[in-house]
Amino acid sequence: MRFFIGGIIIWRFFYAGTLTVFQYFVFLPPFREPNFFFRYVWTHFLLNFILSVGAALAFYLFLKFLKKRNERFFEEGEMEIGLICALIAGWPNFVVFIPLVFILVALESVFRKIFFKESLTALGLSFFLAAMATFVWGDKIINILGLGVLKI
Repeated sequence: MRFFIGGIIIWRFFYAGTLTVFQYFVFLPPFREPNFFFRYVWTHFLLNFILSVGAALAFYLFLKFLKKRNERFFEEGEMEIGLICALIAGWPNFVVFIPLVFILVALESVFRKIFFKESLTALGLSFFLAAMATFVWGDKIINILGLGVLKI
């Protein structure tokens, strides 16, 4: 799991760095001053990287807190799956990912209770489905909800 977590963080950083290099050759010489370029890179690429990783790590810490309070919430590796899915969702899709996780957990819990008479619900499937839905429809959901101001 650590390999995937590290890989996603490195990929996000590499992506921001690649966009920065391309923007440098497009914008800076001789059209703009360096100060403009650094502000542009910060607000368009680096801030997105920091918010994506920061939100995912905050979510992971929240999951660790929940596990510390009650271990029955999690099966082995589910917290790491949640972190990976939050990293994949990124910013601003993270604000869509979190409510989707809770909605899917509630729906799965009701389904398991009715059809299988199980009182406990694992979170891994909900993390995965929420990440997939966010990846596919996140931008549309953000626009529908009027959360476009969160985009960087």
